[in-house]
Amino acid sequence: MYKKILVALSFILILALANNFFNLSAKIYQLLPENKQVNLLKEKNKKAKANIVKKDTSKKYEYSINILTFGDLMLDRYVRVAMNKKSLEYPFEQIKTFIADSKPDLIYANLEGPITDFAPKKLHPNNLTFTFDPSVTPILAQTGFNVLGLANNHSLNYGQVGLDQTRNYLTQNNIYYFGSPLNQEKLSYIIEKSNQKLAFVGYNELSTNNFEKVKKEIQKIKQEKLADFIIFFPHWGNEYQTKFSKLQQQKAHEIIDYGADLIIGTHPHVIQPIEIYNQKVIFYSLGNFLFDQTFSVNTQQGIGVNLNLHHDKITFNLHPHHTDNFQIKLLPQDKAQTILNTIATNSAVSEEIKEEIKRGRFETKK
Repeated sequence: MYKKILVALSFILILALANNFFNLSAKIYQLLPENKQVNLLKEKNKKAKANIVKKDTSKKYEYSINILTFGDLMLDRYVRVAMNKKSLEYPFEQIKTFIADSKPDLIYANLEGPITDFAPKKLHPNNLTFTFDPSVTPILAQTGFNVLGLANNHSLNYGQVGLDQTRNYLTQNNIYYFGSPLNQEKLSYIIEKSNQKLAFVGYNELSTNNFEKVKKEIQKIKQEKLADFIIFFPHWGNEYQTKFSKLQQQKAHEIIDYGADLIIGTHPHVIQPIEIYNQKVIFYSLGNFLFDQTFSVNTQQGIGVNLNLHHDKITFNLHPHHTDNFQIKLLPQDKAQTILNTIATNSAVSEEIKEEIKRGRFETKK
């Protein structure tokens, strides 16, 4: 009983002291000159605003974006024959589960030819004038592809009419596209994911060069803050060469100096090494994703790069694959390891990163 009385009296005493303190504080505040009162209020408001801004900023930059990228995608000649015999889905049947399980926000490949209603040329391995049947477009969308590059040496195989048809078919199937075969228009496309703007910029080295125009496009995006992250997709280099050229390297470094954050190349039809320049990653060539170049092992292999963009880092997961009877499949562990070892050995990266590449996964700071 006495304890309860003591607790109650203590509580009353605390309230009384607190009330006296606040009353005293108010009286002291009123005794201050008017300018001192204003300064105290400003300081109090400033601290409150600083706390609010700090909380909002910490939330704003927490994000994760998952992008799955592949190399050259060609759907004519003997690939067309295989699809006609089996099904339109046939080339992707063995890879679609992997794609779905990766849960990417964006899936990219270089579309190595136009989608048109023109009849294909006579079947021959040396035919280099491609056209893809429009019926494949919804199959690409169903497989998960939602962004395709058109900056290459085959997009104009059927002229401007064929290029316009390609763009229309892609738009009808909700597939983004970017890049111009002549490096003249539609060089880039900006996509927003997780409140972050990603710029995809294409370049076809094999056409009228216009490299300066592409550099200025990247510079503009960077300087005007049109995007938070810029990925450069060049179609460049020498076919069937497993090492990147000095010209590729020179252009890669220039593009990064102009503002690109990542480079992912195609065209050589074989896998080329990786380089890290000024903390930016360069994949010189991902090799073929789907092609009918069955004359060598290298042209039937490629690498899928699953990159995760975070607010403070980028994680790269490497997935070697090959085509088997015009069907894309992930390579078994032993053969995949051989490819990863080769990439690591030939890449211009630190020894630490080389060891990570051998394990199929590496990280860089953003």
